[in-house]
Amino acid sequence: MTPLSKLSARTTQKVPERGFTMRATIDTNHEEIHMMSGLSKDLRNEQKGLSFVKTKIYIYTLKNNRWNAVATSPNTLEPCPRYAHMLVYDVTTKTHYMFGGNPGGGSSDARTADSLDKRLDDFWSLKIERPAFGDMSRALQFLVRKYKFRDMSLTDPVGALIYLQHNVEQVVDHKNPEEEAQFQDLVLSVFDPTSTVDTYTIRTELFDHLMEYFPESITQPADNLTDYVPPV
Repeated sequence: MTPLSKLSARTTQKVPERGFTMRATIDTNHEEIHMMSGLSKDLRNEQKGLSFVKTKIYIYTLKNNRWNAVATSPNTLEPCPRYAHMLVYDVTTKTHYMFGGNPGGGSSDARTADSLDKRLDDFWSLKIERPAFGDMSRALQFLVRKYKFRDMSLTDPVGALIYLQHNVEQVVDHKNPEEEAQFQDLVLSVFDPTSTVDTYTIRTELFDHLMEYFPESITQPADNLTDYVPPV
């Protein structure tokens, strides 16, 4: 047997956390393994033997021997985190189906005795969307120009509205209700007298959003470093 993914790869790419009752399916057409996390060890409380449940999906590409985490939209309806669930994959429709499981203690709370007796009977389907390069490019342009407009509106409201009309509007997907609503909110934000946002906040938010498009190995840590410092 030949190991395909080694623990040393954690230093260069985002690989699944170690855990139990993980579920995996394979897509022979794309030569990929799809893995859904289950019960994981809490590294911050490992000495106490605590664990937690987190729902995270990873894709392992056999061609280049690489793991990638699947990102979810903030408005996506998701099932509660669980472990010991059933997961199957229909390769013809590219759809995952998940049933039941144990909810455990959630994504951040340690498991309790009561959570061990809980069982779920819900049924979910999942499709992994793969946006085209052109769609990603347009979405990033909208993101950057949206925040540039907000920055301009602090010092030059008239110039910001002209920029909104000629630069932001052309990269908005008006068929997307979420983007259309964001575009309309930008207009109203110029005339909001209660807004207390400043340049630092605007640019920090933009930076954080842009980092979501880069591998975690080259971005700043998402966790709070103080959580890993043992109490004195």
